Amino acid sequence: MKFNILKVPCLLLSVFFIGSCSSPRGFYQKDFEILPEGKQIKKGTIAILPGMNNDANFLLIKRLIGDLSKKSSFEVVSFDKVYSVVKEKGNLIKKEAPLMSGGGVTMSRVTSVSRETKEGASWISNENKQRILSAQKTLGTKYLYVVWIDHLYELSGGGKFTGVYIDGRLLEYPQNEVVGFTYESYNQKHDFLDFSKSKAQYVEQLLNKVSGELTDKIVEVTGLKK
Repeated sequence: MKFNILKVPCLLLSVFFIGSCSSPRGFYQKDFEILPEGKQIKKGTIAILPGMNNDANFLLIKRLIGDLSKKSSFEVVSFDKVYSVVKEKGNLIKKEAPLMSGGGVTMSRVTSVSRETKEGASWISNENKQRILSAQKTLGTKYLYVVWIDHLYELSGGGKFTGVYIDGRLLEYPQNEVVGFTYESYNQKHDFLDFSKSKAQYVEQLLNKVSGELTDKIVEVTGLKK
């Protein structure tokens, strides 16, 4: 499966690079954390789904599926199977009306996490949960990890960086409950001597980095190392 990564991220970036003064997230951030504290994630089947139905998100989950299959003892559903199930469903995560804004960036309830209470980390609307459940009924896995790119940005100062905000929810079945979350930002510095790379290629390089770091954290937190 080939993705038009050279087109789709550029279209996304054309929006966000205009306002490249975007500030980092001002809330609680975590690569991956289990909820509630002390909850045990058991070995079993897992499917990784894109919250947003576009090529950049499909590329991210393809990398995650490959990395998690290699590094964990989860039984990971193949990318081809996932793609066949979700390609026609549209976005699994549809954002609700924003609750707060700051630093010129509007945040929505589905992606904001309180540093003090972690409120919002497990929150997902019933509408979104039903869309995800529809995919789970087809896939039949014990866990679904729904992950998506919330925002792409570029920063300058001491060099140029491409950055991304990543959100995710790990759901357990048949309980249909959120038992883990991702709420983190990542960035990759541009090589100022390499003028041949496009913005989209830097995004692809960054998503490879995100997948590796996120997979390592999931394996560490769950203890399910292969």
